[in-house]
Amino acid sequence: MTGEQLSESDLIYLNRASHGLLTELTTNRGTFASSALGWNGPYHAFFARDGAITNNFTISSVPLGGDRRLATIAFEGEKTAAREYTGKVNEPSRGEEVGKREHEHRTELNNETSDVQHAAATNEKPWYVDADGVLRNWDTADGTSHGIVTLLRGQRTLNSPLPADVEASVKSSLGWIMNQMGEYDGLVGFTGAGLQPGRIYSGLHNQSWQDSEDAYQTANGENAPHPIKDVLVNAMAWAALREGGRYFSSSDPDLSRTVLQYADDLKELFNHPERGFLVDDEHTVLAQAIDGTGTRLTQSGIDQGSVLYAFGPDGELIVDKSIADKIVKKMLAPDMFNPMAGIRMYSLNTTFNPNGTKYHADPYTLWPYKSGEVAYGMEQAGYQAESDQVKYAFLNVIHQLDSNIEMFVEASQDRFEPWSHPDHRIGQMSSLQQAWTAGAVYWATSSLLSRIQQRQGKE
Repeated sequence: MTGEQLSESDLIYLNRASHGLLTELTTNRGTFASSALGWNGPYHAFFARDGAITNNFTISSVPLGGDRRLATIAFEGEKTAAREYTGKVNEPSRGEEVGKREHEHRTELNNETSDVQHAAATNEKPWYVDADGVLRNWDTADGTSHGIVTLLRGQRTLNSPLPADVEASVKSSLGWIMNQMGEYDGLVGFTGAGLQPGRIYSGLHNQSWQDSEDAYQTANGENAPHPIKDVLVNAMAWAALREGGRYFSSSDPDLSRTVLQYADDLKELFNHPERGFLVDDEHTVLAQAIDGTGTRLTQSGIDQGSVLYAFGPDGELIVDKSIADKIVKKMLAPDMFNPMAGIRMYSLNTTFNPNGTKYHADPYTLWPYKSGEVAYGMEQAGYQAESDQVKYAFLNVIHQLDSNIEMFVEASQDRFEPWSHPDHRIGQMSSLQQAWTAGAVYWATSSLLSRIQQRQGKE
């Protein structure tokens, strides 16, 4: 069976199942990253990046016939994140910075929190827990950008004005992005928590969505030196600046001009043939990242496809059309794309340290939400047929495993199984009901079903 053989009834089943999970996890306080299922759901907390991506999928489903009430709740959750989960002070001891979104906001602490989510075996410092008993971690380089993008896309889609306090928070967050560009020589970067001066509390070494210890590797399989400037982190920062510049063009034209100039500068550097991410050779189109030595990490991975997700308010991209064409072609090449499962994390031609966790750094690991993210970007950029190929592929595994699974391993071309941590003492395994997977499934099935219904209406 191939993904394209999923029937209309299969799509309806997946749509309803994903909607049910989203209804459970989406609140006006934020969207939980996973169900609370012990080892199979250790991410039952609010994460800026996870919530924003999930909520963008939910809100973007409304024009496709999706649940507007659910989207409105998701939008309220993004406003809460702007108000309450955005840094108010610069506090190096815990990594809080003015305008920066929290990576994680966790009110329920348990064994999974200690043993899995926070890698207790490798972190000696305590995690920051505030006076109200809430664990707050600030180690995300892109949660802020994702939050801005989802909030301002949502404002347009739902035609819902932002209150003054939320607008003030967005301005603060735009300021944080611009400050980051000043700190990291024109790009947005991150430095591991253990390398930050004045850091007292524990935190994450890598701070993109690929936040495991071995996510960034050099050509010889060693962990890349910091600071890291990640390709998708920078594409999302550009999209956030473009969104913010457009939003404040009337109410605060001076800020708008400044923000848009930063966006232009970031785009120019992003595409620089030597100092930016553009590689465009036979193996890859965009580098995964630039490490602390200025070396470009040229592993061919899925994040170059996700750059298409980071579009501006007019649908513009940080790369030109010829590069976008090459990205789409690369995502559907046999070394990257499994038509039964979606887009692999990395090309089959990429070699990683065999002793790694294979959570974020392995050609045989697939994350359904990432395929959904790429499909979303392809659709917005006008690559409808290619987007549909990716949708049917990753939906096939969701249907086969009957789970909005976090990620899985490609055991063979058509056999897939949940991932488990190679260190069995930790006990971590794929989360079985993950929010951003459900969001991707809900949007993808809504998109496919809406066009099926349109065709049936014309017949």
